[in-house]
Amino acid sequence: MDESSQLRNIKDFLIIYNSLTERCFTRCVTNMNHRYPTKDETSCIHNCAERFQKGNQRFMKQFMKMTPEMVQRRNEDAMKQANKYNDVIIDKPDDVIAQN
Repeated sequence: MDESSQLRNIKDFLIIYNSLTERCFTRCVTNMNHRYPTKDETSCIHNCAERFQKGNQRFMKQFMKMTPEMVQRRNEDAMKQANKYNDVIIDKPDDVIAQN
């Protein structure tokens, strides 16, 4: 894996981590008068993080399932475009092609 893809992976991880942290903190921490979270807040944070993680896993499974189909469709579309372009060139007389 090259350095740029490693940096992109770290950036993606940090974005997801920060999103999870902010969402669960905002949802679960209701009282800032204590040094540590209460039992209810800790339980809420744990449940929130678990739901977020499971949702992310489901999304990634679906994404991995759909990616090959999307790539195949893009390739087919590109081939159609290339064939259209080739058909236009083939249908033109040689003198028209030479002028271009």
